[in-house]
This record gives sequence, C-alpha cells and structure tokens, in this order.
Amino acid sequence: MARYIIFFQIIAMAIVFFLLTACKKDDTSPAGYLTISFTPIINSQIPESYYCYIYTEESYQNNISLDKKYIPDLYVNKDGLVKITFNYLNTGNYIFSYYVNKNLTTHSVQVTAQKSSIYNF
Repeated sequence: MARYIIFFQIIAMAIVFFLLTACKKDDTSPAGYLTISFTPIINSQIPESYYCYIYTEESYQNNISLDKKYIPDLYVNKDGLVKITFNYLNTGNYIFSYYVNKNLTTHSVQVTAQKSSIYNF
C-alpha cells in the first residue's frame, strides 16, 4: 500500500512540474514601437518645419506633442527620406505630423502592444 502512495505522489509531482513549466508567462508590457519613414521639406521661413511631432489623439486637439524631433539631427538618405523610431509607446492611436514646405502634413498611426508598427509616408 505504501508503494502505491509513493508512486501516486511521484506521478502527481511530475504532472504539477510539467504543467508549471509548460505555462507560458505573458508579457504584460503595454509598450509598442513605431517606425516612420517620411520625406519632409523644410522651409526656413517656418521654424516649426524643422521638427516632426508625435501626439496622442487626445493631446493633438490641444497642440501638446508627446515628443518632437529635430529633423536635421536625424539620418536622411540620398532620396531625402527620413526614418525615425519612437520607442515604448502605449497601445493606441497617435498623430504624426511634419511639414512639406509650407503645408503641415498629418497622419494617423497606431501602436500595438509588444509590436513594431512601420509606416512609410
């Protein structure tokens, strides 16, 4: 009888061990990444045209940017294409804006948790 109890305990511990090690832990990080390629045209008469901006949908209404980048500091390829990455953004919808000469250009972009979203404008 004692052998059956010991055997049952060993089997039960083995099952618990396999169940615990088989469980995949979810990464609960809400952060996502956003990579945007775009072609700005800077106009020296408009100081804001030297920057690109990222807003949350809510902050765009109040003109409060989440982040802004100075375009001349960014890498520009030979075709004038600029590539920028925003890291650790919360899941949601964002507005990306930049100038093409005198015209403010805006695009709606979306960030998904634990993923890299790529946009080309």
